Amino acid sequence: MQLCLPESFNYSGKGEVIPLTFKSDTPIVDAVIVPSGKPAITGLFEIDTGCDDGVCLGQNFVSANHLLTRTNSELNGLKRGIGGSAEIQQGDIVELRLGTFVVKKPTANFFLEGSPAGEGQAGHIGLGTLEQFTVIFDYSRKRMILEPRP
Repeated sequence: MQLCLPESFNYSGKGEVIPLTFKSDTPIVDAVIVPSGKPAITGLFEIDTGCDDGVCLGQNFVSANHLLTRTNSELNGLKRGIGGSAEIQQGDIVELRLGTFVVKKPTANFFLEGSPAGEGQAGHIGLGTLEQFTVIFDYSRKRMILEPRP
């Protein structure tokens, strides 16, 4: 990890710049999921570097988009985090799109109660997805830069 003062940071790589918005100090991105057998769905996702899964989807988003069926998920008990625990099912997502990057078959947790993210957000994207990239957070310019790892 490398830290830089905002005024001295100048990115010159070939990574993709993903705009960030913030809710308090939490970075949020627009992303797209493609569920099995369904059209693509756009949502707001928190970036959660403390989560080791790929994508976690909140119960409201799961219900509104009819994402769970008996054929694409299995009961997986509780998901525990600093905010407590919630019942989840693991399931299939064909892909997650972040900018022009496409992550095929990320691990996915579908919350059966509550949400791993703030109100109005689809869920969060964790290290299971982000580990495929070198991730640069440029908070002063409200952006995240993703460079694919070899």
